[in-house]
Amino acid sequence: MAALVSSGQVVLLIWGSSPPPSNMEEYVNNLRTKTGTDGFVQVENAEMLLQSQHEKSKFDVVLSGTISPDSGFDHSDDILAEILKTMKPNGSIFLNDKTDRAIEKLKSALTLTGFTSIEINSESTNNYQIHGRKPNFEVGKSNKLSFAKKNTNKSEVSSIWTLSATDTNDDNIDIIDSDALLDENDLKKPDFSGIITDCGTSKSGKRKACKGCTCGLKEEISGEPAPAVKSACGSCYLGDAFRCASCPYLGMPPFKSGEQITLSDRQLQPDVY
Repeated sequence: MAALVSSGQVVLLIWGSSPPPSNMEEYVNNLRTKTGTDGFVQVENAEMLLQSQHEKSKFDVVLSGTISPDSGFDHSDDILAEILKTMKPNGSIFLNDKTDRAIEKLKSALTLTGFTSIEINSESTNNYQIHGRKPNFEVGKSNKLSFAKKNTNKSEVSSIWTLSATDTNDDNIDIIDSDALLDENDLKKPDFSGIITDCGTSKSGKRKACKGCTCGLKEEISGEPAPAVKSACGSCYLGDAFRCASCPYLGMPPFKSGEQITLSDRQLQPDVY
């Protein structure tokens, strides 16, 4: 396996047996010779891998259970996930796995963990030599797609969500073309210049009441007391749920019986102009 390591790489070597294999020291020295002074070899026991909390995206190559042909061990889903997390994007993994799982289930576990380009060779019914890679991206990273450009043509954007009568080949579906329901007059922009209203604010900026004012603005401007509103049912103060359809208090909050209702400047301003 040392031949799979090159100069300058950061390598994680995982062993699972206890005590460690007799040739472990020689194996590690061979790896360090391959990685050189610019590389690094980290040795870790499988039982301590989850507790060690290695850095994310740290290792170029992971060798697990590869020290000797009989040093393989059962790689649980948690160990596989931890190995993937510590690998750099496009990093390689080589492992010997001794497990009772069928080869199809083992490959499925590796795929679900996130490994790609999986190659499995079987030496026996429960001893597998596996090579795989981490995808060439990190979890949580995003990349803008080439076609994800802002479309400034509003007509093209609206046409995407428009279904015409010719967009279906099913003769049993009768779709009305919405464009055919409109004529030239429907497409004209409304002209509000001919609408005359004397309610609100005059051209001089002064507030004025409209003819037949019933909201109390006329009395407020003139200083005259507002005429008392007589309730036909006596329940107006309770709220809209108790008011008649013609009640002058519709839309107003409940109030105390006999209390004089006044409108604020905000309530006297229309929401739509």
